[in-house]
Amino acid sequence: MLSMRPLLVFLVPLVVADLARISPGDKGTGEHVDIPRIHNVRPGSPPFNTRWFRGGKKYGFKQNTTHVKWVPKHPQVVMTHFPEERISVVGDYVVKKFYWRSDGKNTCDKKYYSDGQYCVMQKCAHTSVSCLAGTGDFRIGLFDSKSDHGWQIKEDGFANATGYGSMCRQLEAPPFRHYRGYNYRIYPHVSQEAKSYRHPKTGGHVSCGFYYKGDQASIFSKNRINVRGNGCFALPLGQWSVLSLSMRRTSTHSMELVMDMNGFSYTVEHDWEDNPTDAAFIPETIDTVVVMYPNGRHYVAVEWASVPGESVGNGQGIWQGAQSGGLAMLTG
Repeated sequence: MLSMRPLLVFLVPLVVADLARISPGDKGTGEHVDIPRIHNVRPGSPPFNTRWFRGGKKYGFKQNTTHVKWVPKHPQVVMTHFPEERISVVGDYVVKKFYWRSDGKNTCDKKYYSDGQYCVMQKCAHTSVSCLAGTGDFRIGLFDSKSDHGWQIKEDGFANATGYGSMCRQLEAPPFRHYRGYNYRIYPHVSQEAKSYRHPKTGGHVSCGFYYKGDQASIFSKNRINVRGNGCFALPLGQWSVLSLSMRRTSTHSMELVMDMNGFSYTVEHDWEDNPTDAAFIPETIDTVVVMYPNGRHYVAVEWASVPGESVGNGQGIWQGAQSGGLAMLTG
């Protein structure tokens, strides 16, 4: 069952020191926002105080202890690991949230926009970041790397490909074929009114979709959970917002998933018993984030920064699902 509903805002600040003033991108329309600068306990990069690994070694990807900036090219993928968080017991949940800002081009003619200002023209799929045509801009996976005898990445170059097909094949090989979990496919700038798009060759696509990895080799499987489109986040270009991705164990064989940003929240329930061949692949822990940029959309940059208390799991505190409104609470 797919639903949209307001969720409680509940942020638990950790150790925060001074604030870093970060300006919008050159083409952005967002205003200046104070992003908290986290003093990390160990040397790592936002948003999880870890090291990010690049699929190839020639990425426009920079990371330090306060900020990550990525100038993505088609196709690219980055990933990181963090201490595992249990999701095996009913009531367990994992919440991963971080500041997100992205900027890019919108070259489609205004005549192609309608119904809440979104475009569905295939000719604009590679030129306009606010157009729904084509497939998802970013695929963000939360994975269990170990329960099925997988292992973690320790260096760059794990998917050094120049083409989409080649990258997908590399992400089907070990250790990735042994990973378990979910991926959230988002168009940050597409309207909440843009529910779905159908391509004459590749079929239907939705703007903010939930997918699970079952008995398939591909880390980013095509097993979409939500049949209908949600719309997406309508994030203004160059503006910071908190992106929250969550999952909660609701029974021995089911999960609730939530994605939230810019005041929009989307939820879906997934029952692993709906497909018996996949039921053995339910994740037991979450310890990995993988972000893939499969399409050439002419993004100028994507930036991430840490949110205090970004990781809450294993039944600690109160289940909030996704957590919108964090930016206002932190910056006043």
